[in-house]
Amino acid sequence: MHYDHLFPRGCCPSQTSERFTKFQRLPPEIRNMIWEYALPEARVYEVLDAPNSKRKTPAQEGLMFANVHPEPPPALAAVCRESRSLVLHHYKPLTLGKTTKFVDMARDILLLEPYLLVKRLHRALHFMSQIPLVRDNATRLALGTSYGIYPGIFHPVLGRKVSKNNMGKLLASLAKFPRLKTLIFIVHQEFQFEFDWRFPGTLTPMPNYSPLPPIAPNRIPVTTRQQQRLAVS
Repeated sequence: MHYDHLFPRGCCPSQTSERFTKFQRLPPEIRNMIWEYALPEARVYEVLDAPNSKRKTPAQEGLMFANVHPEPPPALAAVCRESRSLVLHHYKPLTLGKTTKFVDMARDILLLEPYLLVKRLHRALHFMSQIPLVRDNATRLALGTSYGIYPGIFHPVLGRKVSKNNMGKLLASLAKFPRLKTLIFIVHQEFQFEFDWRFPGTLTPMPNYSPLPPIAPNRIPVTTRQQQRLAVS
C-alpha cells in the first residue's frame, strides 16, 4: 500500500497538531519543573566494606557497591543541554572501589549490607563519613535489623535489652552525617511477624505500640523485605 493511502495529504504524522513544539518558549521555571518530574524515582544502592579492608584503608577503597557494574547518569541527561545540566545538578559521581555510579544523595538510599558484623558496620559507617559527597549530603540510610541488639538497634521482638554503650556508639556514628533525615530498618523474611497491638481479650490498643504506617512499595524496591521507618530529628 502506498504511503498516501495510510496518511492522506495534510495528515502526515510530522504535521499533526498533537506534536508539541513550543517547549523552548515556556518559562525556564516551568521547563525545570517538567525536567524534575521526569527524573527517576529514588533508588537503593547496597554498600558494604570491601574484603580485607582495614580501618586505615582509604575510604573509597574500603567500600564497594554490591552491584559492581558502573552506572551513567539517568537517560534524561541525554535529551538536551538543559536537561543534562539539571540532571548533573542532582546526580553526582560516587566511586567506591573500581565502580562509579551517579547518585542523588538527596533522594537515593544507601543500604548497608544487612549481614555485616558489628565491627564491620561501624567500619563501613566510618568509611562513609570520610567521603565528603556521602558525609555532607546523605539524607537516607537503610540498615538491616539482622544486626540485632549489639549495634544498638531496639526492636520490640528481636530484642529489648539494648546496651546503652552500643546505642551511643551507633548514634555517634550517625551524627557524622549532618543532613541525615531518615533511617529505614529492614526486617528480613525470617523475622516477619504479625502483631496484635491490643490488650488481650479487648479492642483497646496498647499505648506506645501503635503499628507504623506502611511504605509505598514502589518507593523502596528492596525485594520482599518488610520495612520500617524511623525519622531522625
